[in-house]
Amino acid sequence: MATHRGMEFWSRHVAAAGGSGLSRAAYCRRHGLGYKTFLRWVDRLGSDGAPSPAQQSLVPVSIVSGPLSDEASLSLRVASGVVLTIPRSVDARWLGELLRSLAC
Repeated sequence: MATHRGMEFWSRHVAAAGGSGLSRAAYCRRHGLGYKTFLRWVDRLGSDGAPSPAQQSLVPVSIVSGPLSDEASLSLRVASGVVLTIPRSVDARWLGELLRSLAC
């Protein structure tokens, strides 16, 4: 029978495993955890056991109104402070791929 454990449970174990001095496999054996499940949670939470900021919060967005021109564009400010200015005519599929790659 499967046991469903939440983010808090796995966050504690991922963090504890990092400081245990054991390999991940040995930590899982010692604590009766499924190794593959543990690795999925490491990928999800990071090796320190904390959810990434993208999983914890919303990204603030500022809307500035102004006149639109034929060359109107979209500006995105990412967490590092970089501003991407994208022309209105950009292909939507390309923009989707760009945003997916920035989310990693």
